Amino acid sequence: AVARAPVLQRRLAEIDAGHPGLALERGLLFEARGESERAVTFYTEALEASPDDAELLLRLGAAQVGAGLLDEAEVTLASVQRALPASAEAEHFVGRIAFARGSYPEALQHLNRAIDLDASVAEFYVYAGWAALETGGLNTANERAEHAIALDPSQGDAYWIRGTVRLRLRRVRDALGDLEHALVLRPGRVEAIAAIGECYDQLRELGPAI
Repeated sequence: AVARAPVLQRRLAEIDAGHPGLALERGLLFEARGESERAVTFYTEALEASPDDAELLLRLGAAQVGAGLLDEAEVTLASVQRALPASAEAEHFVGRIAFARGSYPEALQHLNRAIDLDASVAEFYVYAGWAALETGGLNTANERAEHAIALDPSQGDAYWIRGTVRLRLRRVRDALGDLEHALVLRPGRVEAIAAIGECYDQLRELGPAI
């Protein structure tokens, strides 16, 4: 569906370049691709026609977090939470803002509340596990990572988190398996590469470690 979306959007633009849903669809496409800054541009354009649309504001807030626009995202998501106080996704992204600022205990509170509101989203567990890892809660981090994997085995960061926990518990061989699998699923997770080096160092295999 994501692959076909640009073709459909071009056809819609040819028919009606000012169609009110076109900017939203383009924002959704770029958000799905991880191009958060471009998604912000199109969501902002879409909001010109519907400035009080809470769901659209939520998408903008999510994209702003992805683009690192934390102050802007904080304002956007505050509006969303006033309109949708039980939004698990809004709570998750508020937690992501605290996480990006290094306020891990605060992040953990929001990320855990997102799970309480909606326990079906693997990404929620990944970030909650990551925040727990940063605060030294190894058991919680491991539980969150395993729950994420159970919900969605393609979550590479969940394997990285579980592998990091196993490494800290000196279960080095198990850690190595998780970390290598994490890199298959998420090649850009450089922290997993560093942890693999530490695994080989602990195994006294200095060549691969280096």
